[in-house]
Amino acid sequence: MDTATMLQIQRGITEIQLQLEAVLIQLQRHAQEQRHTRMLGRTNGQHAVPLQFSTKLEVWIAELKRRRDNLQYATSHGLMVQVGGPVGDLSKYPDNCGPAVKAAMADALNMGFADPHWQNARDGIADIIMALGSLSASLCKIAQNVNLLASSDIGEVSEGHRNGRGASSSMAHKKNQRASEFAEATARLARQRAEQIGELTLHQHERSGGAMIGEWLVIPEVFLLCSGALMWTEQLFTGLQVHSDVMQQHIEQQAASL
Repeated sequence: MDTATMLQIQRGITEIQLQLEAVLIQLQRHAQEQRHTRMLGRTNGQHAVPLQFSTKLEVWIAELKRRRDNLQYATSHGLMVQVGGPVGDLSKYPDNCGPAVKAAMADALNMGFADPHWQNARDGIADIIMALGSLSASLCKIAQNVNLLASSDIGEVSEGHRNGRGASSSMAHKKNQRASEFAEATARLARQRAEQIGELTLHQHERSGGAMIGEWLVIPEVFLLCSGALMWTEQLFTGLQVHSDVMQQHIEQQAASL
């Protein structure tokens, strides 16, 4: 069951990496297109001084690349086959062939392995899930900031709207920012679910059924929510419209008030 879980994680990580690259492509496109666009910086909820909009985007790009590297590192160390027998010590394998069986399985599945076993040492899984949680935290922050920039009070960006998308049931004038909202919601939940994996590393003796069973819920939920957050984030930046004229207007208004 542990090896089967690792196979699912291995495939899931591949999909997550592809989605993350798609998000980075869109962010890099905007950074290139907006390399000459200036906007007001904002610190502590107040207007600061102007900066390049591309700088804000490049900070997000660099952050997501660090999250990508962290996930790759966790995966390279955490993906391990589980071969050990009832208590993990390979004692039931005849003629001391257990180590060779474990090494061959790891090679065939493109994974690592632990000596003597990791039945009650779930740090590999925990590192991967926490890396997904950290990635989701970054996605949540980015989506929330885009939503703030798209608010009626700022209006420096907006999502690409089509009829019915983001409509209000009671206020016909509204065009709610749906992609950023869904990206934030799913990313926020993924980060929260990922934090639960720490509790599930607390095994008793050679195996602890209660902690292991908890993984069956947490692991797939984190993958699904993180994947959903990446999907919505890609949609957000694919359709994002940048209103450079509004950004310039805000800079001029601040200059005039000084």
